[in-house]
Amino acid sequence: MLILDTLKLENQLCFPLYAASREVVKLYTPLLSELNLTYTQY
Repeated sequence: MLILDTLKLENQLCFPLYAASREVVKLYTPLLSELNLTYTQY
């Protein structure tokens, strides 16, 4: 694997973790809004 290949977004762990985190927040948002909370306040 070339060094430039390791720099591609598809080969890095950070992007899937970021995407998963956004999905979790998206799932919790309706539930927390009933309590007048944001995810960061939870």
